[in-house]
Amino acid sequence: MRPSAPSRSLPRTAAFFLAAACAFALTGCSLFSKKSPTPPATESSGPVAPAHVELGRIISLQPESGTALVEFVPQARPPAGLAGRALLARKLDTLEVTAQLVASPHQRGRILGVYVISGTPALDDEVVLVPEQ
Repeated sequence: MRPSAPSRSLPRTAAFFLAAACAFALTGCSLFSKKSPTPPATESSGPVAPAHVELGRIISLQPESGTALVEFVPQARPPAGLAGRALLARKLDTLEVTAQLVASPHQRGRILGVYVISGTPALDDEVVLVPEQ
C-alpha cells in the first residue's frame, strides 16, 4: 500500500483563526470609524435660549449708592474680564428677575462689586451672568 498524500485542507485551528480574523475585519472597520453622535430629538420647535451661568448670591446692598456685593458660589468659575458684563439678580425659588446689574471692576477674592442698573435686588438673590449674543 502506498502512503497517503498529505491533506491540502487547513488544520482546524488555522481555519478557526482565519474565520475569526475575517469576522473581526468586517466588524472592526465600523468600530474605528468616526461617526458624529446624533443629537437627541427635542420636542420644542423654537430656538433654545442659552442657559444663564450662576455666579453667586447678593450678600450686601447699598440702595443709596446703587451698588451691591456678590459672593461667588463655590462652583462658580467667573470669566476673566468680568467688569462691565451684564448680570441679572433673581429670586432663588421662582427665578423671577428682580434687578439688572453690571459687574464693576472691584473684585477681591470671591467678592464682586456690582452696580444696580434697574430693579430692586434683595439679599440672597441669585446673580447670574447674562449670555453674550
